[in-house]
Parts: sequence; structure tokens; C-alpha cells
Amino acid sequence: MARILGLDLGSYSVKGVVHEAALRGSQVRAYAEVRRPEGDRVEGLKAALKELLANPALQAEQALVSLPGPSIATHQLQLPFVDPKRIEATIGFEVESQLPFDLAEAVFDYQVASQRDKKSDLVVGVVRKEELRQLLALLLELGLDPRVVTHPAVAYQGLFLQPPLSAEALPEDEAIAVVDVGHERTTVAVGRPGSGVELGRTFPGGGRDLTRALAAELQLSLPEAAAWKEERGAVGDALPPELERAGGALVRALVPVVRELRSTFKSYSARSRRKVARAYLCGGTARLAGLEERWTQELGIPVKVLPLPPDASPAIPEASRPAAAQAYALAARGPATAAARA
Repeated sequence: MARILGLDLGSYSVKGVVHEAALRGSQVRAYAEVRRPEGDRVEGLKAALKELLANPALQAEQALVSLPGPSIATHQLQLPFVDPKRIEATIGFEVESQLPFDLAEAVFDYQVASQRDKKSDLVVGVVRKEELRQLLALLLELGLDPRVVTHPAVAYQGLFLQPPLSAEALPEDEAIAVVDVGHERTTVAVGRPGSGVELGRTFPGGGRDLTRALAAELQLSLPEAAAWKEERGAVGDALPPELERAGGALVRALVPVVRELRSTFKSYSARSRRKVARAYLCGGTARLAGLEERWTQELGIPVKVLPLPPDASPAIPEASRPAAAQAYALAARGPATAAARA
């Protein structure tokens, strides 16, 4: 039996899920979350990870990690052929043409999103070598040598391939989106049920902006605003009078995220000739009361919290599942992935 650890190195907290695979099935064996302390980002990440990895229930033979922070760049490329060898021979030149710096300073990985009409659409993630080197050094210092480091949107590939998402019955001209609204960034993965991720993107915006908006509106400290948001935050249409002012501040803070989601869905539709028919929310901000209904109105499509596969129970409490989604997706994905290219 192989125990695989999925690690989500969030800017607010780090999350770990252990998935155990066996011949007769698989099951989530453990989940844990540790908040990052305030102060230096690197030292905060190290402290939170050290505490998380000290949990004996999270011991595993392999680890998969998604790249943290908003610095990863995502590109959508189309090549006029489908042959894997030609893609390998060409991809480096195509990526370099998209970068504002030399390819020698970068590490990239790609996934074939779709192939049709003798063309290949690719999802490409790029990060500077120095940033990846620093992350790997930090993990190695804590005794962790990850088998895979991947793009946060591509991390959701496996969820598109298994129930309940794979069971979505959609016409050929429709797709679904997984929208992970974290603390500092939002990650979007768009694709077809049963086929996988066809577009991946990350952009700044998330729970931190909501906390700052509340702090300014209600004249609270950031810790007080964060606690207020978690306990009472809501963006519904019919809020009680005492919550209306705060709700308005939260809605205004989410405007840039909604704008970027619309742009992302429009870009996907222009490239694929499919429309995004529904969206599934995850990440800590997905727990904000009323967000599903609000974004259903603003995006014009059904928006629901992302359901995890049945094997997430009972190890991951229901209230924790939105925040645990990326760590779960990594752990359940296993070691099958492309290697990074430098």
C-alpha cells in the first residue's frame, strides 16, 4: 500500500492530506491544517510546515506539492501538430517567446489540454529557477523531498477524472471550472468532466483582500477583521441591518476576482468554442456565507462548493473540505505527472 502526501503551501495556512492506495481501493487516511505565523514569509512557512510534518498521521512514502504564491506564470499555447516528439522539441522555444526574461532563468512544465484538427492546446506553468530552488531547499531542510512539484491549477487534474466531477453530464459545447479562492491568490482550472484540465490560471486576489476591506470599513485591526470575517462574514442579498455595511465592503473587495473570472471564462470559450456552464468553489474563502448565490448571479452560471470524492470521508471534516481540496487533489493524483523542464 502506497501512502501519498499532498501538500498545499497556502499563504494563510498549510494543509496536508494522506491518501493510501491499494489494489482493492483507496482511502484518505489523514488531514491536518496549520496556520502560518505572522512575520517573515519564509520563516512562517518553515514553522508551519515543521509543525504539520511532525504529525505522525501524515507520514508517507511520497509527497506532491503545488507551487505556492502568486508568482507562477501560466501560458496557453497552441502548436500546429499533435506528435509528442515534435511538442517536446518545440515547447522550449515557444515558452521562451512568451517570457520577459531568459529561459535559462526559468523552469517550466506543461500539460496537453486538448488535441483536435491536428493542433495541440497546452497549459504551461513557468517559475523562476531561484524561487523553485529556494522552495526545494526549505522542504529538504525539513526532511521532505517531493516526488512532484506542479502548477496549482494542474493539481486539480485528477478531480476532473473521478466522481463526482467526472459524472457531470454536459453537452459537448460546455465545460466546468474549479475556482480555488485562497488567501492571496485565486486559481482557476477549466476543463471537461472525464477529460481533464484544459485551461489553468492563477491571479492575485482572495481572502486577504476581504480582511483588509473589513478592517478599513469597520475600523478594526487585521486580526480582528479576520476573526469577524470567519465568524460573521456574509455577502447575501438579504443581510440583517448590522451586517449590510460589512457585506457591502466584502462585495466590493471581490469585484476584481469576479472580473478576472469572467475574463478567464471568456478566454477559454474563445479558444475552445465551449462555454463554462458551471463553477465549483474551494479554498478557504469558499466558506464565506452567501458566496455561492452571489457569484451565481454575477457570473450567470450555477456556482456551488466543490464536492470531494466519497473517500474523503471521514478523515476530512465537512467544514474543512473547501480548504482541503487542493491537498486532497494532489494526494489522490499520485505520482503520474510530467517532469519539470529547465
